Amino acid sequence: MPAHRQTADSSSPQDTAQPRARKHIGTALAGFALLAGAAALYAGAQGLGTQPVYEEAPKVARPFTATDSDTYTGDSAAGPELLPQTVAIPSLGISAPVLESGADANGALILPSSDKTTRYTGAAAIGAPAGSTVVAGHVNFPDGSPGALEPLARAEKGAPVYITDASGTRHTYTVTSAETLIKTALPAALFDTSGPAQLVLITCGGPIENTGNGILGYTHNTVVTAVPAP
Repeated sequence: MPAHRQTADSSSPQDTAQPRARKHIGTALAGFALLAGAAALYAGAQGLGTQPVYEEAPKVARPFTATDSDTYTGDSAAGPELLPQTVAIPSLGISAPVLESGADANGALILPSSDKTTRYTGAAAIGAPAGSTVVAGHVNFPDGSPGALEPLARAEKGAPVYITDASGTRHTYTVTSAETLIKTALPAALFDTSGPAQLVLITCGGPIENTGNGILGYTHNTVVTAVPAP
């Protein structure tokens, strides 16, 4: 969830993607890397009637890569029926609509302010035969309730991931890596539009930082990568 100024006035979550500015880094990629999935930490101005939650977001407890053995032991023979533009990881209980958005003038990814996710239009399209399809979403909301990708840090190696495009065609992927990285150090390969096909899922993870000017946000991103299933 995007970082906010504590003195800002904001409405409660909506269904559309809205820009949220944080710290200008200089390029669209760096801004995206910093902002994807950052968390809002104030509640009073949103009229939620609760105190903001200042807890760490989940981190990947045991990072893994493509060379590690699978740990997923569930059923992957058949996936769920999904509406068009939906992402699902059944083993984590994730099923969320996928909007589409790019970056704002400051290079920050425009994330949905609700419990939906968004596909970054600067990367590959859903189901593209090459390049990274990047889907980002919130880890939580100011009152501590979970965002669409809150369980992402618990992803298992070999777990199936399903995503449908605008026509309803379902694309199946298999989780190959999971790690929690500093936002300003996300590898450029995660956003490559010409490399091997992969699905990259991003949300917040780790501790909270004060970036100055009354802006708080999580310091890290949890990143799960999946490749097309055989």
